[in-house]
Amino acid sequence: MQSIFQWMVGGGVTGYALLATAIVGAMVVGERVWSLVLRPQHNGRLFIEELLGYVRAGELEKAVQYCARAKSALPDMGLLILRNRTLDQHELREVARAAALSLVPRTTRYLPLIPPLARTAIGLGILGLVLTLREALIHAAAADDATRAARLASGVAAALDPLAAGILVAIALTVAHGWLSARAALVVEQLHELSSRLVNALADRPDVRLGHR
Repeated sequence: MQSIFQWMVGGGVTGYALLATAIVGAMVVGERVWSLVLRPQHNGRLFIEELLGYVRAGELEKAVQYCARAKSALPDMGLLILRNRTLDQHELREVARAAALSLVPRTTRYLPLIPPLARTAIGLGILGLVLTLREALIHAAAADDATRAARLASGVAAALDPLAAGILVAIALTVAHGWLSARAALVVEQLHELSSRLVNALADRPDVRLGHR
């Protein structure tokens, strides 16, 4: 592992490019973790049920205050609908649809950047392998017979470091992308659920939650 890091910080343009790719990927992942996991500071399911409880009890001011205390997509959806003055179901659904057009892209923002970064890491690892192996072959060809085999073996071993570095970065980014995509999909699903159930509650219609009677 130490030799892999040493190549990244001292492997010339290719090593620096891979290091930059890893840093950019870490920044994207960190931003999404903050937005989807750390910043909300609430359980989505619990938030929906508590908000709807205020609305069904007619405590709309408390519902607005409850949404205003949190900072994430779900409270924002609640605020956009609750601050609308009408109780007409059709108009409320239009408000909810417009809110979704704004909030859903924010939930999945930057996630499409991660797979290209992972592929770039693999490509840079392969390029580093080729360049390092080429240099090793040149040095081995210039060596005498007694040291040629040893130099060639050492060069081939060193050439594997760039490939390993690229694979490690790609694996980390791929795993992070899968996890964050699942989190974003859950938030989007909860956004659609909240909008439907909140509109129905404001219009005094039956709850649309599956299994509710």
